[in-house]
Amino acid sequence: MGRKGSWHSHISPYSREDEVAAGGISRSLSKGSTELESLPPSALHPYTKGVDVTQTNISGAGEVSLWEFSGEESYYSLFDHFIGNTHCIHVVVYNCADPIQTQIQQTQFWLTFLQSRIPPVEPLGDEGKSHKPAYVMLIGTHADQSHARKNSAGEFSSPTQGVLKEKIMERFGRIFNLEESFLLLDANLPSSPGIKALKATINTRKQNIIEGLPRLTQFLESVLTEMADWRQALNPFPVVTWTQFIAHLHDTVNPLAGDEHLKEIIQQLR
Repeated sequence: MGRKGSWHSHISPYSREDEVAAGGISRSLSKGSTELESLPPSALHPYTKGVDVTQTNISGAGEVSLWEFSGEESYYSLFDHFIGNTHCIHVVVYNCADPIQTQIQQTQFWLTFLQSRIPPVEPLGDEGKSHKPAYVMLIGTHADQSHARKNSAGEFSSPTQGVLKEKIMERFGRIFNLEESFLLLDANLPSSPGIKALKATINTRKQNIIEGLPRLTQFLESVLTEMADWRQALNPFPVVTWTQFIAHLHDTVNPLAGDEHLKEIIQQLR
């Protein structure tokens, strides 16, 4: 099974003020480019090294931050430091021109990868579903190279699409908030109905996530004020350990802040 034909990314709903994160779809979304890659491809083509972060504007969705995670196995250990926030849109991209078993294996791999890094939030719902499950979209690329066919509206569909959806919903439908539509896209047509549907979905989900974000607290405002001065004092290398971060906030902001408050601050600062 070649996992390298598939990769994971996510779109969070906000820019530097808000923040959105996605994967290799960024070029087609933001620049109308014809590239919508399956990563990493052959040695003849470049591939994402680690995590590629791009700040951009998606027409119809506004400012977003696109985070593209490499499909190279050597980078997987790095992703633990970036995955875990549910205030974003996670996008799992696969090649729909691959055999159906490969599509199933690749998408299940990345969804399992996400599941292991996003712990459920209590109180749990029916069948143990997290109180704040991560939102996930599945996108099939290379529709023009597959057995998919266009309908009268120019949208791609394929018999294997239903098989994949059934397998994924059965295994992960109680774990994530999975987007109902599994989109099939032709990256050579940036103005296609598929790309337009993707942009519309991103915009809708972005607004939903923003509405559910924690409100600005006095503690967060104080932390932001303090961090501006602290970051300047730490130049040219503004990096600290978690222990140093806790100790500094206890000394300068609130000595009574507990672990849960500090973890929430980290989520808000992302």
